[in-house]
Amino acid sequence: MSIKILLIIGLSFLMNSCSLFINQIDNDLLNEQTISYKKATKTKNYCEKTKSFSLVSENEKNQESFKSFLAELKTKYKLTFADEIALWSLLQMNIRPDLSSPSSKLQFFIKQNKRTTFFHIFTKNKQKGYPYLHGISLILKKYRSNYNLLQLAQLFDSSYKKRIFVTESFESFLKTKKDKLKAMSSLKRHYIRGDETLKKNETISKQKLSPLVKEYYKQLRNTEYSVSNYLFNYKRNNLINAQCNYDMGLYSSSIYLIHKDIIQSNSFGLKKGNSAFMADSTQELKEITTLGKTLYFKGTSQTRSTAMCQFNLPLKEQWELWLISTQSRDPGQHLFHLMEYGLHDMQKLSQIDGLLKFSRHLFLKNPIRLILESERSNPEQLNELLKLNMPIYNANKLAKIWGYYSNNNKKSFVVDERRPGSLTCQ
Repeated sequence: MSIKILLIIGLSFLMNSCSLFINQIDNDLLNEQTISYKKATKTKNYCEKTKSFSLVSENEKNQESFKSFLAELKTKYKLTFADEIALWSLLQMNIRPDLSSPSSKLQFFIKQNKRTTFFHIFTKNKQKGYPYLHGISLILKKYRSNYNLLQLAQLFDSSYKKRIFVTESFESFLKTKKDKLKAMSSLKRHYIRGDETLKKNETISKQKLSPLVKEYYKQLRNTEYSVSNYLFNYKRNNLINAQCNYDMGLYSSSIYLIHKDIIQSNSFGLKKGNSAFMADSTQELKEITTLGKTLYFKGTSQTRSTAMCQFNLPLKEQWELWLISTQSRDPGQHLFHLMEYGLHDMQKLSQIDGLLKFSRHLFLKNPIRLILESERSNPEQLNELLKLNMPIYNANKLAKIWGYYSNNNKKSFVVDERRPGSLTCQ
């Protein structure tokens, strides 16, 4: 880990501002409640052995339910990789109706037949629509599903009898919106029990999908969707190639893409054999309203995206890594720092996991300051950062970075121990 890199970034950042005085602290970054890093229990961050099928999401119970559902379904129906992806994505709508609503934007990497493609789907010009459903429909058409979106929605409605569990992050969302939920009878019925909002691992109502899909088809002709495959190319000294939805070249020039709020999103993925899918969905909720009489929260897909990158090494043809960075005001900054820390030297999943565990920092402006995970820092890093002529504040945890790594011998998702995350390793 090069401390000199940190100094260069920090000093160049300083040159862009004449004020080093800070009047307030970012409470959302600095006061998060968490178990101390030094006392944290060891969790499974990646699959030790390469298996044919794997899931990644926030909640293990939902993964177990979906895995059982697929096993039952396969006794009656022939499902392709695209079908399994679509069903897993449809279930996410019920699990995170705030961030994986039909009105959410959807971004994903998908790999099949040794080819990786990126997709970004949202509505144009602030139109109303269902970009999340449009993205699933696109997958089914492009990757040769045996069914269309409505057929799979009907199959889900009739066959999914498993319980759907509240995740830790959705519990937090409901808690912050408690007063507004209680004021709306339709939402109160779904999300309030007694006088409290639903808690982690309590069950949530299942919503019928077929009516929504029919509405999506009805509006399709009059809705303009943006479907983009574009990624910015970035090379760092010919050591590593990155294709990202954020322009990493801006960070190398000390231009930071700082959002006014922490970007919240729902990340999930599915791997089957040599094929893989990793997605992220988000939306802006300006107010608490629903899509008709459903339990889905209505928002807009015209909002800042999480940061997503595909990395490969010029000298190692089979080395590939996808990373999704979220839960930050500038998620792209964290992926840029990983490259500066030596991501190109990480040849094993255990090394990538170690890099993701290492201390993160975040430069913020107006006023200028550095936010640092001091508990994860080593003494050398702390001593050098303290020399910077800027205010430095501690954070318990910064961002959430999940990934998918593959080479000739290993293929696995990897999660970030800072936030809730679960893997199905089978």
